[in-house]
Amino acid sequence: QLYVGDRGMARVINVLLTAAVASVCAQFGMDQMPKKPKSAPLPDDLKYLKCETCKRMVTEAVRQASSLSTQSAVEDMLEKVCDADADGKEGRGSEGIWMSELDISKKGQALVLSHRGAGHCRRECRTIAKVCDGVLGRLDADEIAEVIRDGAREGTSAGMMAQRVCTKMAGVCKKGKVPLWPEGKVRKDETFKPKDKKDDELEDLLASMKGMGGGGLSMMRPGDMDLGDDKVDEIDVLKDEL
Repeated sequence: QLYVGDRGMARVINVLLTAAVASVCAQFGMDQMPKKPKSAPLPDDLKYLKCETCKRMVTEAVRQASSLSTQSAVEDMLEKVCDADADGKEGRGSEGIWMSELDISKKGQALVLSHRGAGHCRRECRTIAKVCDGVLGRLDADEIAEVIRDGAREGTSAGMMAQRVCTKMAGVCKKGKVPLWPEGKVRKDETFKPKDKKDDELEDLLASMKGMGGGGLSMMRPGDMDLGDDKVDEIDVLKDEL
């Protein structure tokens, strides 16, 4: 006899429920099933993440630019590198998937980003995306594209690139200018939610049903459906971080 724990059973029920709703959508063409709104950024974190996010963005942009051959291709990449929805699904590019792999935490009076591997884009991911977009918006599009392309071609170190872009050009990493988290203030932390192979398989299954009378299914992902129960999963509850 197979025993399935509470978490395992919840996962099975979620998969079966998602598949059942997907089947109904495909049968009746209900392309406009209600969806949960996108996760909102954590407003208190925004101004404390500019330097960290800029350095991560520059490193990622240089990595992606190393496989691009033209200036226009680099410019196109930079338009999406801060887009959390550029996640490689449904024909979209994967320029922004790096943000869903990061976790925000407090270290002393600084907020830091740690690489955790494939994850779901939730509130912290959206926070990073908002900060990233704001930092990139400070820069001249043509100039930053040229700098990133040259850095990729010349193999410039991540530290040197961050110094040029984040300190000199964007001004978000200047010594003594990076804001510190207020001493004694409690931070609301979101638990990182890893994404595993089963999540990808289910997303691919729903996407493959496009054209079967449920065109909207390609946009439906696990956990996206708003079933009107207002139930909050434990992993979605923000925890106090001192």
